[in-house]
Amino acid sequence: MMAAAALWAAWTAVAAAAEAPAASGAAVRLEEAEPAPQAWVREAPPSLHLRFSAPVVLEGSQVRLSSYRRQDVPGHLTQPAPAELLFSPAEPLEEATYEVVWTVRTAAGHTVSGRYGFTYAVPKPHWDEPLDRREINRLLGNLVPGWLLIIPAAAGVGGLLWIVWNVWRS
Repeated sequence: MMAAAALWAAWTAVAAAAEAPAASGAAVRLEEAEPAPQAWVREAPPSLHLRFSAPVVLEGSQVRLSSYRRQDVPGHLTQPAPAELLFSPAEPLEEATYEVVWTVRTAAGHTVSGRYGFTYAVPKPHWDEPLDRREINRLLGNLVPGWLLIIPAAAGVGGLLWIVWNVWRS
């Protein structure tokens, strides 16, 4: 009986030690962002404000902002509060759909990453409310997703190989 109690105590100690890093900061998550994830904003945001569930360390943290028009938007990352990061673009943003990729480091040394997107589009007089996403994508030049072009490209290469094979065989 005593051996079972000692075994159980050892097992719970190992389990608690295994969960300790997760409890000390590995479970940091994005609590709030401005602009919000999947938001449509009508004015260029002067900065991106990210608030996390636990304190983060500025050293080793980064925020990357990109769109289909510009791969990396230059900017400056600051930390106004222990659990917040503020990314200020160096130039005003253009109308586009943006992706925010963030990586934060906790005080315990854990790294946590995530991503979200938002769209900045100034409404035009002929648009109906709410903003029609298909119309915005067409006007912003995002009509056909790039991955969709793989299908005709693969068919073209396959057709070319078929012609070469049949000419070579004859």
